[in-house]
Amino acid sequence: STQSTWGQPPKQIRFLQPFLVVQKTGPNRGRTLFVEPFMPGTYEKYNNNFGSCPSDRNTPQAFSHFSFEFTEGKMMVVDIQGVGDCYTDPQIHTLSGKGFGRGNLGSEGMNRFFHSHLCNPICQHLQLPMYKPLLKDTGTMTIGQPVL
Repeated sequence: STQSTWGQPPKQIRFLQPFLVVQKTGPNRGRTLFVEPFMPGTYEKYNNNFGSCPSDRNTPQAFSHFSFEFTEGKMMVVDIQGVGDCYTDPQIHTLSGKGFGRGNLGSEGMNRFFHSHLCNPICQHLQLPMYKPLLKDTGTMTIGQPVL
C-alpha cells in the first residue's frame, strides 16, 4: 500500500516552533510579538501559495504533495521556506478555502501547485500518485485526477 512508505521518508524535515512574547514594561507595554528562533544559513523560498515552485530541491515539493495525499485531498501545506529542511511560516490550502487566513486559496491553490509540480524521486519513494491538474475549479470535486 502507498501508506506503507509514508513512515520511512528518505529525509526528515522540521518546522520551527514559534512563540508569543508580550512586552511587560516600557512604552510598548502589552504589545504582543510573534517570534521564531534564528535560522543560520541561506534562507530560501521553495514554493508559494500561488503554485510557483522556484526551487529545484525535491524535499519541499514532495512534502507539499505528501500533505495533500495524507489529508486525502482536503488540505495542502505550501509556501514552504526556510534553511535546508528546516521550514517556517507555511500556508495551508483547504479544499473548502476556509480557515488558515487569506492566503488559503482553496482548491485553486492546490490546482496551481499541481500545475507546476513535477513528481521527483522523493514522491516516487513515497509512492505518491502523479496528478494532472484540472483546467478550472470544480467546486467540491477532487482538484486533480491521478495519472494512470
